[in-house]
Amino acid sequence: MALATAAHDIFPLPVSVGEKVLRAVLVYAFLVAVLRLVGRREPGQQNTLDLVVLLLIANAVQNAVIGADNSFSGAIVSVLVLVALNEAVNRASAYSDRVARIVEGSVSMFARDEPRAYHPTADALSPVPGQGESGAGE
Repeated sequence: MALATAAHDIFPLPVSVGEKVLRAVLVYAFLVAVLRLVGRREPGQQNTLDLVVLLLIANAVQNAVIGADNSFSGAIVSVLVLVALNEAVNRASAYSDRVARIVEGSVSMFARDEPRAYHPTADALSPVPGQGESGAGE
């Protein structure tokens, strides 16, 4: 009898599946829009404060996604919806340039046809013209 009670406590769905799907889709769309407006950085460009903000955002929107449902089944539904939605957006952006521009943005060029600034380390590692790949005279 204890196993049946435990299963009932773990797997109920107090919130309908439709509501869970709608909540996940709305939160996903909202976060994509907000992060797109703020300006998305590549992972290598993020700093500690960006990580803190992402963790706080995740905590803040958690209740919006799960609602009053703390069940295992509810979490599975939310995760499946978010993963499927993310995959759909990724595929749509791969097949449509318009969707890619909306979701990912476009590249901004900061300098064009400007002389390259001297950088001692990078220039020391660059091969000297006429010396080939190895850097030794041929």
